[in-house]
Amino acid sequence: MKIPGVAQLGAVSALVLLTAWLLAPIPFLMEPTAENLSVEQAGSALGYLRRSFVEDELPTLPRDLASAGDYRLPLVMTVWKGGARRRVWQVDDRPMREALEILAGKLRADKRDLDGPSLRLQLDLVMATGWVPQGGTLFSLSFVEGHTGVSGIVDGRRVYLPPTEFIRQRKYGSFQPLPGYDARFRVGVDIDRISRTILHQAAVLGSRGEIVTELERFLSLTFVEGADLEPRRLLKGSLERDPVGRADLEAAVNAGADYLMRALRPSGMYFYNYDPVAHKKVEDAYNWPRHAGTSYSLALVGRILKRPDVVDGARRALRRLERQLDEGPDGSLCLLAKGECYLGSSALGLLALAEYRLASQDDRFDESAFRIRDYIMSMQRSDGFFYHSWKPDTGIDREKMKLYASQQAVFALGRFAAAYDDKKALDVAEKGMDFLAGPYWDHFLGSYFFGQEHWSCLAAEELYARLPKPQYARYCHGIGVNYDNLTHGRHETPFVEDAGGMSITHFFTPHTGGTATAAEAMVSAVILGKAEGLDVDPIVEQLVASYEFLLRAQVSEHDTFWIRRPRLAIGGFYESQTKTRIRIDNVQHAISAIVRGMDLVGLK
Repeated sequence: MKIPGVAQLGAVSALVLLTAWLLAPIPFLMEPTAENLSVEQAGSALGYLRRSFVEDELPTLPRDLASAGDYRLPLVMTVWKGGARRRVWQVDDRPMREALEILAGKLRADKRDLDGPSLRLQLDLVMATGWVPQGGTLFSLSFVEGHTGVSGIVDGRRVYLPPTEFIRQRKYGSFQPLPGYDARFRVGVDIDRISRTILHQAAVLGSRGEIVTELERFLSLTFVEGADLEPRRLLKGSLERDPVGRADLEAAVNAGADYLMRALRPSGMYFYNYDPVAHKKVEDAYNWPRHAGTSYSLALVGRILKRPDVVDGARRALRRLERQLDEGPDGSLCLLAKGECYLGSSALGLLALAEYRLASQDDRFDESAFRIRDYIMSMQRSDGFFYHSWKPDTGIDREKMKLYASQQAVFALGRFAAAYDDKKALDVAEKGMDFLAGPYWDHFLGSYFFGQEHWSCLAAEELYARLPKPQYARYCHGIGVNYDNLTHGRHETPFVEDAGGMSITHFFTPHTGGTATAAEAMVSAVILGKAEGLDVDPIVEQLVASYEFLLRAQVSEHDTFWIRRPRLAIGGFYESQTKTRIRIDNVQHAISAIVRGMDLVGLK
């Protein structure tokens, strides 16, 4: 992982804060095109188009659209079949009743080619338009991911590119504001890439041109058909969901576990990273720590939901993980990669083995688990913290530090102690937890914030169950409050689809993985806070919102309008609402957070 220097961090922070302050009002500085058109009427318009496709005669316009018939707002219709975009039509500068009849006529004319069970219709209604700088950094930073579309004049015609196309073609997050900085830091949109995409859209619509002029931003109401062919509102890349209930949470966990089971290959390794919208494998170097974390999640879900098939999946993955173990110091075992044993990687391996033991009572991995325990215990410092790296030729590296590693070690040893009733592991874990809940954050800045500490909360909950020290609960409760503050509440963001997600500003779309890990910590904060009589009601409220956010990010049968092979994707969690990759670690953290806390939130 590349860690930027202090000066670079300062530049990035200043840019983000200044951009957020300057651009916060921009999405609202727009001129409405149909101010009184309701969300319900927009959904009804898509329903009319479906009826016009399946009925013998062209139906009359629904009564609830009669009052909107004279509105002149641009309509963009996308026709999906088998997950591929088969048609795009645009009608503008016509009364809405005429525009819908024109689109209905185009559908009916192509019925022979388009008919089939996988046909899905999408309708974008342009509700407001606004000026945008015609180039440079301000243009690139003027777009809220997934929320703002762009239009431009091509060959005398204004062509509209809906947010769906930004997402489908991965156009968001394509501008690099700091040349020479880490290339992974990208925001906004790149004007050249967007212009080329508009030219392509224009060509699809029959307008030929070589340049795009008079760029504008626009906001749209977007509806798409679900698997039941009912119109559903699309918010960024996620369909609007009904309020979440207890049964919905359990179904989401089961679907996520099913996705991981499908991702588990016969070799015991996972199909790691997949973009179902692009229908493309994302080739990354195989990540063994994430392999271990995913196997832990399978064992956890299998144990709580009593699914032997999922527990058996964890067994197959752990059998493969066991083959990656190598000799550590003094006869121990560790997860060796590129000549180095990292503490966190080995701790996640031990965590998965311990959870599997609790779920199955199977003793086949016992010897390996005890030897990994020995490696982790040998890495503890005198103050309770841990060294994070060991090499066969040079021994312990006393300088290198890795994120999360000590917290993962404490959690893994605590879980191992629970699985094997092992006093040695418990004593080492207690010493580590005493350090985390004491000196670790006992400094000036520690009074104002916490970092990424979800593993700390999991460790605190695990140790508190056997060693109920109040400082463990207070420490995790503080982390939970911190995550509550960092996560958008239902009424704390202008974008309802972002409610429950964790992000430093409304300008960035919340990340599913970050939200899921925050939810994991908040579950532990609620459990420990209740045990110590602390106020947990705000955290519970935020946890429910985060669960709703996570379910919006999960692929269901209704989200598959743009997915060519739905069976591969259902149950997975998008990286975000604007990034359609599914990584197994995001799935792992999401279902782990939900399955541990779904009985805490009082949902029916």
